Amino acid sequence: MPTILLLTPISPVAWLPVAIFLFGIGNVPAIFLVFITIFFAIVLSTAAQLEGVPRSFLNVARIMGANRNQMFWRVVFPSILPALFMTLRLNLFAAWMVVLIAEAVGVGSGLGQITSVARSTFNAQLTFFTMAVIGVLGFTFDWGLRLVQRKLLWWVEPTGGAAR
Repeated sequence: MPTILLLTPISPVAWLPVAIFLFGIGNVPAIFLVFITIFFAIVLSTAAQLEGVPRSFLNVARIMGANRNQMFWRVVFPSILPALFMTLRLNLFAAWMVVLIAEAVGVGSGLGQITSVARSTFNAQLTFFTMAVIGVLGFTFDWGLRLVQRKLLWWVEPTGGAAR
């Protein structure tokens, strides 16, 4: 955990030269940056959620004869999953921004590169159009993740309330 806490505050954009050095130009550095962007937040969130599992849940599972494997899959995992989905949703936007930044500086091609070209050529219409596409795609990704969340977390109310 000390290594994770040491590396967490480093901006994903600061990893860009490392990604280019390790992987060259192309899509792989952008994928690496997305991984770096979400990895630390998910690890820290998971650790916090694991500590937050109510002891009474674990005690009841032990009393009912659950082994370690059953306790993880039937008690711990369902307890932390709703918060992990929220962490994923929040990090989706951060990862999306990092991909666009990586594309804008020439690591790959895509909407970030189009925005960068539109900015450098003072093409306001293309800039705003690309921004609109980025917003709609981000909204669509979040909507899709919320659908998956609703299907997988059937016991959680859409408002985040208790079990049905």
